[in-house]
Amino acid sequence: FMDFFYIRLASKTEFLKIFHSTNVLVSGFDIIFFWIARMIMLTIYFIKDRNGKSQVPFKDVYITGLIRDEEGKKMSKSKGNVIDPIDMIDGISLDKLIKKRTSNLLQSHLSDKIRQRTIKQFPHGIEPTGTDALRFTFSSLASNTRDIQWDMNRLKGYRNFCNKLWNASRFVLINTKDHNYFNFSINDDMFLINKWILIKFNNTIKLYRNALDSYRFDVASNVLYDFVWNIFCDWYLEFSKSIIKLGSSRDVYFTKNILIYILESLLRLSHPIIPFITESIWQRIKKIKKIKEKTIMLQSFPEYNNQIFDQKILSN
Repeated sequence: FMDFFYIRLASKTEFLKIFHSTNVLVSGFDIIFFWIARMIMLTIYFIKDRNGKSQVPFKDVYITGLIRDEEGKKMSKSKGNVIDPIDMIDGISLDKLIKKRTSNLLQSHLSDKIRQRTIKQFPHGIEPTGTDALRFTFSSLASNTRDIQWDMNRLKGYRNFCNKLWNASRFVLINTKDHNYFNFSINDDMFLINKWILIKFNNTIKLYRNALDSYRFDVASNVLYDFVWNIFCDWYLEFSKSIIKLGSSRDVYFTKNILIYILESLLRLSHPIIPFITESIWQRIKKIKKIKEKTIMLQSFPEYNNQIFDQKILSN
């Protein structure tokens, strides 16, 4: 009834021009026929274009899986296995968590069982992990399956990832605070490691964007994780430390420039998944790169450059 009401109302207002049709609808697999199919049928029947042709309400449908607990059971308040996202972001003590899980139960006789389960699972309560770590975890779990098994250890791992990005950014900012940034292109005079990181990052952009375009958010998060942790931090930052300490003034200058370029571009690439930490860091690096816009949200998204590729460098 409500779908019918809003469709008829929208068809007579300017709202239809603004909100119809949408690009994507996000929904669970359990209501494909109860909700999604009904919206399509009602829209086809009631909404027509100026030529009288039937319309559809959305172009794509993204079906999510059902989040289950660490034992594979469906999360339910009556079972006492529901975890509030706010508690994972801000943290919560054991006493408050027990009170939250056992209050207003429909089956009050399960209170003691839920209490014991909570103590066993979270003996020290839930540590704060921040919004970005939680978003990254959800993104990494968004695979093409009906069931998504929640894992608190995975959340802690992505909190460590956010810390890794923060510390890497801190290193770059400290070592480039007085640098005069300039636009550049790959040339034969560059250190091999500098060419390598530019090519690897360019390839990361391609893989990441392809994953987002196909709604494979799990693949996108893995691509991002691999570049930040295994390529940028474990390899390039370590090499750059030696160059900054022992290299010629010219090599140091170019390396600092590339550090700024990679970090600023990486923040823009990561922003859709981890918006808060990237905005915070970007506000500092924009001054070094002489960017005038007030927020990272107004910046262009990194694009793949098919001119930047060298299989020989990647192989070596």
